[in-house]
Amino acid sequence: MRLEFLRNNQKKLRQEQYQGVVDSVISGIMVGGKLGRRIYLPPTFIGGPRDLRHRYLDSIALVQQFGRPDLFLTITCSPNWPEIKERLQPGEEAKNKPDLCARVFKVKLSIISNKIMSGEVFYKVSSVVHVVEFQKRGPASCTLFDNTETRIQVYDTRGLQYDG
Repeated sequence: MRLEFLRNNQKKLRQEQYQGVVDSVISGIMVGGKLGRRIYLPPTFIGGPRDLRHRYLDSIALVQQFGRPDLFLTITCSPNWPEIKERLQPGEEAKNKPDLCARVFKVKLSIISNKIMSGEVFYKVSSVVHVVEFQKRGPASCTLFDNTETRIQVYDTRGLQYDG
């Protein structure tokens, strides 16, 4: 529905600014059949190239403001969580219920994120960037990059201290 709106309202979205044909000719495509029709996706379209570029630049700005991340956490959804298992009918498997797994994962992720942000788990956190990945096969996972207000001291196995 939304893609259809974007396709049918290109003039309202100022698509002519993006000179797709001119760019294609400059890049060496001379056959008109290979050009196709370019559809402009605005930055508000989640997952589009402009949206991803915007998110990347926001993440880089956080690194410039707060420094490199102190914590790198990966949280993975487990189909063996009791919240998932108790909602399955007899004979059903969690892999056949991605909606259930996604809901339970989202609730658990928000609980964990709130505990991390409030300082219950680690130190008080000053900034967070996270990425949630849903894969074709296998459970969803989330990667968190946290900056803490108190620098975390890390030791290796030889007892040498690294400056966090």
